[in-house]
Amino acid sequence: MKHLVSTFIGIFLFFTASFAQVSDVEKTMSQGTKNGLSLDIKNVTLKSVEKDWKKFIKDVKKEDDKYDKKSKEYWLVDAKMPLINGEVNPVDVYVLFTENSSNGVNMTAFYDLGGVYLNSREHADKFKEAAGWMKKFATQAEQTVMKQKLEDEEDKLKDVEKKLKKLVGNNEDLHKDIENYKAKIKKAEADIETNLKDQDTTKKAIEEAKKVVDEAKKRVDAVKY
Repeated sequence: MKHLVSTFIGIFLFFTASFAQVSDVEKTMSQGTKNGLSLDIKNVTLKSVEKDWKKFIKDVKKEDDKYDKKSKEYWLVDAKMPLINGEVNPVDVYVLFTENSSNGVNMTAFYDLGGVYLNSREHADKFKEAAGWMKKFATQAEQTVMKQKLEDEEDKLKDVEKKLKKLVGNNEDLHKDIENYKAKIKKAEADIETNLKDQDTTKKAIEEAKKVVDEAKKRVDAVKY
């Protein structure tokens, strides 16, 4: 069952990633009004996305990223992204995560290529690579949430299975009790028969004893001086 659910999640994430659209935006950020790339990540929370982001950027920057509280942006300074800005030139990336109205998070990334910010009109190839990088992160972020939901459902399943196991055990105990009661009833019925026979025997013994007593009384009464 776990394998089946995992396969379903994989298919779901494949189609989600396939249809996720990265679009050009022009937006005010910490460095001014700049060109950026925008992507909506579905079925995630801001907390889960930000947690995944810190793991994800390890591939392009060994140190932790910087978080600017004023702009609420994550800064990747001198990040090594050769497919976007070549082997020699590092790139500064500013990323903003905001909750959207469709039960998800919007990711907006601004790529500083050295005074010029990445956009699809001037940097078609680089835009494609940057978009792919963002989609990869979106897939990972969604997968984290889906895996957590899977684990939660598996925990619920285990609880239900434990409950069923307990019920089955109780049912077996009740059947054993019934068998024990049946054996006790059968023995009691046999004891009743024996008891009735013993009563008859005892009654006869009493009658015999009464006769002996009566005879003894007669003998006593017959003695005169």
